[in-house]
Amino acid sequence: MNPPVFTVNVGNTNVSLALVRTSVEARCGVEDTGSVSVARRGSWPTRAVLDDDPAARAAFLAALAVEPDVPVHVGCVVAAAAPVLARWTASAGRPARFVTHADLPLRVDVPAPERVGVDRLLNCAAAWRRFHRGCLVVDLGTAVTYDLVVAPGVFLGGVIAPGLETLSYALSARTALPYVPPEPTEVVLGRDTPACLRAGLWFGFLGQLEAVVARVMKDDRLDAARPAPPLTLLTGGAAPLVSPHLSFPHEVLPDLTHEGLALA
Repeated sequence: MNPPVFTVNVGNTNVSLALVRTSVEARCGVEDTGSVSVARRGSWPTRAVLDDDPAARAAFLAALAVEPDVPVHVGCVVAAAAPVLARWTASAGRPARFVTHADLPLRVDVPAPERVGVDRLLNCAAAWRRFHRGCLVVDLGTAVTYDLVVAPGVFLGGVIAPGLETLSYALSARTALPYVPPEPTEVVLGRDTPACLRAGLWFGFLGQLEAVVARVMKDDRLDAARPAPPLTLLTGGAAPLVSPHLSFPHEVLPDLTHEGLALA
């Protein structure tokens, strides 16, 4: 078992902290992820970090203090949050390592690797280390990202689309329509405005997932990976909600980003 790592995933909406323990096994000369244990240690709104909120800072540092000698790895997609977290951890004598694309066992085959969200690359690095085969990682958060990694650990690019909650808020923000919490429904033809909105949001979002995944699977660059198609992996906050309603085969790995941070 490798030494544990505190992993901090800074997303657009929330910051989550976890204590991750991993083991690495050598199989046929290739390092594989063995067992993975992810213990969530707290979550805070990203806004609280940006505001340098004293209560959030105290709670964050208290969670770190439980394991005083464990290194801290941060993946951050909100640039303004990085200096705040750096101050927080340094003040407690726990300087953090902010992971970039250069820290990952992944070849990023796009013109500007440094401009790809590090969470997307962390997901792909963890997926490749786990399975050593092509993977399409779908991260369902504030945005939905679809990212493709193929042999021998090459990130080919991806798709970015609005997340389920984002779509729901957008309608109420840009129209006189009410906000409707996104939730599963079996009713396609609504008989009042909330039911119509709920159907449009839910089935439109499922349709987005089905269509994008199907189109990625037909990408010409996957020909070399035939006959085995990439595995489809779901992660992110909405993954457990939508998983039972999808027609394509997939696995749900809710802590993939934290796993990637631990392996960086």
